[in-house]
Amino acid sequence: MNKLEKALKIFGEEYIAEIGNILQSNDKVATGKLLKSLDAKVFKTGFNTSYTLKVLANDYLKYIDEVDGQVQKLLQSRQLKSGQRLKD
Repeated sequence: MNKLEKALKIFGEEYIAEIGNILQSNDKVATGKLLKSLDAKVFKTGFNTSYTLKVLANDYLKYIDEVDGQVQKLLQSRQLKSGQRLKD
């Protein structure tokens, strides 16, 4: 695992932790299934020349977030612009 892959893995872990914090602060943890479904995976893409970070969650995250959109705002604030690269 190279530096970039490690950095993306750490970023993904912190990212889903923040989503979990938002859900908990808004009392959106009735059964805990949504929190347990949160995950981030790093995939090699582009003929192993780049990486993709995929944030995973149960589908109903989007419905829970409809009230104030805090998770959606977090997702939008952290997106890299097309073509933007992270340095090693």
